[in-house]
Amino acid sequence: MIRGFESLSLRHLVEHMLKKHPLLSSTIILIVLLLVFSTLLNLTQVQRFSLLQEGVIGVVKIKGMILNPDPVVAQIRKMEQTESVRGVIVRLDSPGGGVAASQEIYEALNELKKVKPVYASMGAVAASGAYYIACASDRIFANPGTITGSIGVLLQWFNLEELGKKIGAEAVTITSVPNKDLMSMFHGVENSQREILQQLVDDTHEQFVQAILKGREQLKEDQIRTFADGRVVVGNRAVAIGLVDELGSFSQVISSLGQELDLQEPIQTIEFDSASFSLISLLGLAPLKEILPDPTGIRLNYLLQ
Repeated sequence: MIRGFESLSLRHLVEHMLKKHPLLSSTIILIVLLLVFSTLLNLTQVQRFSLLQEGVIGVVKIKGMILNPDPVVAQIRKMEQTESVRGVIVRLDSPGGGVAASQEIYEALNELKKVKPVYASMGAVAASGAYYIACASDRIFANPGTITGSIGVLLQWFNLEELGKKIGAEAVTITSVPNKDLMSMFHGVENSQREILQQLVDDTHEQFVQAILKGREQLKEDQIRTFADGRVVVGNRAVAIGLVDELGSFSQVISSLGQELDLQEPIQTIEFDSASFSLISLLGLAPLKEILPDPTGIRLNYLLQ
């Protein structure tokens, strides 16, 4: 028991804790040091480039399925707030993903575009939701063989009704209204319910068309609707029909934006990865979020499939 606690100096208190509870004390100290280290790394990342007078180009990379928009939106906000970032390139290599996730990134880029030029650079695939996002940029670049387009909406789930009959399992559901469980995997969809779901998909598809109309002012509505049937095209075809502005590799996009901004060669770029220096990633736990199942279940998707 510690007597005269109020009279102990901080040094004596730490020494006492280390003697009595060495493992607990070491763990606490390690966590504190990791937090301090994480904070310093994040500050250094921003401040290092804020000191550059000539300016840099920010790069926001979107890879794989678009499910969680928060890390990407956080990067976009950092780009907007960092004065030395003169313009931003969104590097897309994605088949698309969730409707709402794509829309949140699209809106964040629209806000960024009000204060800084934004270019989109397409990699191997930039389809559906990824193309939706690209439409928020000032100019869209693709490689000749980039797979893009796939303008459409997908809603799907498994129907296990027949499987349940075969194994002798029955799902019992009680609802307050007829359509509460219309997307249940334990029964089929009636015609009236299919009409409801089709309207849901059609409304979301119209949102996609309107986003393209807003972002691609050079295209007429009838032109967009002609190609908004889910088809995919390669980069050179996308340029010919107006879905993409220009062919060019990622390095060429950097040079093009650098010329617009009057930046001197070699043009410097910066990436903000909001997850890189978090405590979770420093402890090696970041991959957990990638393997845990998605708790939200059925989702509307702008997705190439």
